[in-house]
Amino acid sequence: MSTRLQYNLTREREARRRQQELSDLMAARQIQDVWNQEDKLANRRQEEQDKIIALKVTCPICLEQFVNPKAVIYCGHTICGSCFEAYCKTSMKNEQIQCHYYRCLLLIPVFTQPSCSSIRFHSD
Repeated sequence: MSTRLQYNLTREREARRRQQELSDLMAARQIQDVWNQEDKLANRRQEEQDKIIALKVTCPICLEQFVNPKAVIYCGHTICGSCFEAYCKTSMKNEQIQCHYYRCLLLIPVFTQPSCSSIRFHSD
């Protein structure tokens, strides 16, 4: 075999080896990109779940974490006990108050005195 032929074969093998390495690197990069996308998606999902949890434990009136949470039985929305008391004092009209969220009317039973304590609620 001539030296020139050996040289060309060696160059061809080296070119194929480099091409294979490049192909392997590109495949590894694609796998890494997929993993990064999956991580970003997982992080986004976790952030969304954290927001949902925060909404469930945050009073919509004072925007703080619930303190002595109360759920108004008629509509099921939850607010802090102290916020509920203050809301009743400021929002009561004709023995009725409106839900702080949907503004639906909540009737206070007629047989009790019209006060916030006469509205039935329960602790969560």
